[in-house]
Formats: sequence, structure tokens, C-alpha cells
Amino acid sequence: MIATDSTIHSGAYEQQLTYLNPTVQVTSLATQPLVRVVETGQTGTPAALAAVQTALAPLVNQPITALILGCTHFPFLTPEIQQVLGPQVTLVDPAIATVQAVQRHLEATQQLSNASQGHLMAYSTGELSDLQRGLAKWLPGVTPQSCAELKLD
Repeated sequence: MIATDSTIHSGAYEQQLTYLNPTVQVTSLATQPLVRVVETGQTGTPAALAAVQTALAPLVNQPITALILGCTHFPFLTPEIQQVLGPQVTLVDPAIATVQAVQRHLEATQQLSNASQGHLMAYSTGELSDLQRGLAKWLPGVTPQSCAELKLD
């Protein structure tokens, strides 16, 4: 699995995977620099591919069957990751299962809203301008101007 430094150091994924299947072999790799690639809008560029090649170098030529994308940013680099590791490696985006679990919980507790409009609160420990550009690029209807009030925590 690949993730940010803090996620890797927490050991949470590895513990849960081992709990679910004690025979599974998990290799974790911190790939923090890939977050910045996504946040600065470099996906789909030669620079993104070069960053992925560098970050994933320890995994190349390893017997990997699946790679968990343990950061919400990493699915945006799927083409580059797949190019570096090859089509035989299955990429797993845990965000899909998380969204499904949240939806089930909200439905079960009758908290799922039917409203078509919502309120976005975004937090980042990074650069505010990077967050604003990223939100405007990846979320339909969001503009940099509508992100002007965001605060960094």
C-alpha cells in the first residue's frame, strides 16, 4: 500500500488487513511527495509520471498483485501509477468503500439528506492557494472565488 507518512506510520491499514487475513503480506510505502503533485494540478503530465516513477521505485519488479491507494489524492494519479507498475497490478481505492459505508450509516440512522445543495467545509495543513485550485478543479461548481473563505488548520 502507498499512503502519506502519517498514515503509514500509524500502521492502521496493515493492522486491519492482518486482522482480516493473518496470512496476507502487506508492504507499506510512504509516498508523501505525490500529494503535492495532485495539489498543484500536475496530474497527467510528464512531471507527474516522473514523480510516480521516483516514489514507486522500491515497488517496481516486486511481486505485487494489488496496491491500496491509501490517500484520497492518489486515485487522481491512477494512470501514472498503472503505467509504472503495469496492468497486472490491481489498484484499490478505499474511498469507494468508505463512501458506501457512510451512505449505509446515514440511511440506517435516517440522516441522509435529500437536499441538492450543501455546505462545503475544507481543511488543509498545506497551502491555501493549492487547496483552492484543487477544489475548483476537482469539484463541479466550485470556483476559486467560492473558496476564498477557507481556513487552514
